[in-house]
Amino acid sequence: MNASCEIPSMAASSSPCCVECGAPVPSIVQRLGADSVRLARCESCGHVADKYAEFEPTLIVIDLLLYRPSAYRHVLINRQVLRGRRHERRGRRAAAARRREG
Repeated sequence: MNASCEIPSMAASSSPCCVECGAPVPSIVQRLGADSVRLARCESCGHVADKYAEFEPTLIVIDLLLYRPSAYRHVLINRQVLRGRRHERRGRRAAAARRREG
């Protein structure tokens, strides 16, 4: 059986996991070039690591109501990781803007 991701104690530093099989993945997205990214595939099961990364919130809620384990993995594990990285990018952009201003 694969080592599965543990539900973090709401720490943004935890690593993401595949929403289909629960195996840890290095990243949810792969950078293909300067301007292009795509969703990463899980090495264990071959599925997209987190299909919910591009879903509308309404569709995620529907899957939560249908008790889909993959939706719960996205919300409880990967969403915290994505949110933490988004805040890091915003901080870097703000610092760069401050440097440009003076």
